[in-house]
Amino acid sequence: MPATKPSPNPTSPCAILTIPELEHAKAAALGTLVSLHSRRAYKNAIDKFIAWYCSEPRLGFNRAVVLRYRSFLESLSLSAATINLHLSAIRRLADEAAEISMLTQELAIGIRRVKGVKRLGRRIGNWLSGDQAQTIGSRGVAIGSDPTEGRPLGHRRSVWQGRTAANGARSRLVQGFNG
Repeated sequence: MPATKPSPNPTSPCAILTIPELEHAKAAALGTLVSLHSRRAYKNAIDKFIAWYCSEPRLGFNRAVVLRYRSFLESLSLSAATINLHLSAIRRLADEAAEISMLTQELAIGIRRVKGVKRLGRRIGNWLSGDQAQTIGSRGVAIGSDPTEGRPLGHRRSVWQGRTAANGARSRLVQGFNG
C-alpha cells in the first residue's frame, strides 16, 4: 500500500487572515499595552495596516507582505520614527496572532525579523554640548549662570529679574498713554 500524504489539519493557522481575525488579533495586541498613548498610536498604525492589507489582492500575512508595506510607508515620505512605530505595531500584531493560533510561529518570527528604517541625519534643536552636560552633572549649576557663584538657579533668577524689569517698563509706558 503506497504511503499517503496526511491531510492538512482544518484548524491549522493559515497565512491569509480575514478582517475579523485581524480585528481579534488587534484587540489582543492592544490589550497588552499599558499606556493609553501607546494604545492610541498602535491602534492607528494597525488600522492603517489593515486598510492597506485589505486593499491589496488577497495577500498572506508574512514577512514579504510586511516588507512591501514598509516600502509603501517609505514611498509616503514618512519619517523613520513613524515607519518604525508602524512596524513595531505590526510585529506586536503578528506575535498576538501567533499566540492565539491564527498564524504559525515561523511566520511570526519572520515578521518580527523585518528591520526598521535607519534614522539618518542629525537631531535639530537646542541640545547641550558635552561641556554643558558636564557642568550640570558635576556642579548642578544652571547653564549660563556664573560658575563661581555656585548657586544652581542663578541663570533662572537673572531671567526672572529681566522679565520683571521689562514688564515694569511696559506698564509705565501704558500708564503714560492712559494718563
